[in-house]
Parts: sequence; structure tokens; C-alpha cells
Amino acid sequence: LCATGHICPGYGRLLPEACPAGFVCPSLGLSTPALLCPAGYYCEESTVTIDPSDPLVKGPKPCGDGVFCLGGVAHNVTIDWVPAVKKGVSAPQVCTEGSYCQAASTSPSGSG
Repeated sequence: LCATGHICPGYGRLLPEACPAGFVCPSLGLSTPALLCPAGYYCEESTVTIDPSDPLVKGPKPCGDGVFCLGGVAHNVTIDWVPAVKKGVSAPQVCTEGSYCQAASTSPSGSG
């Protein structure tokens, strides 16, 4: 049985894989990631909870000031999002010009 924070994809696999960045794997025995990382946060490999305030397990980390994060963000490196390029959607995005985004913002207009 796969531990939390891991997946066991495919029939006959002997070793589990870390839950991919951008996802949360909160339960035992998953063959695919269970949840997207929550909006406003990024999730590194092996994230086990959607609760960013849980100090006991690996959880989501807030996206920084000046950027916003949609659900499923995998790291804290800003990459310009061009809709035809998939990797941009899993990265923090710069806020709309004239707006300010506090840490953990979920929209391009931030907090004003």
C-alpha cells in the first residue's frame, strides 16, 4: 500500500513514486494524485495535506507577494503563462499592472 504523499501507478510496480509537485496525495493507496494544490499556494513533491497551517506534515506553501497562484501550482518560480504552453499554468503569475497581490493571492487583481 502506498504511503501518504506517494502514488503507486501502474500494475506490478514495486516502488511508490513521490506525489508530483502541484498535487496533494492525502491518503494511502493512491494510484494517481488525489487533489490539485489549492489556489494561492504551491505544492512541492510529496505534499500530504491541503491545510497550509498543519505544522506536522508537508503541506502547501503560500505563493509570494506580487504574484498569484491558480490551483495546481508546482513551484515558486514565476513563468509567463502563454495558454499554449502547459508549464506556465503550474507556476505563479505576475499580478495585473496597478494591482498588488499579497502572499497567497488567488487572482490577478490581488488586494488592490
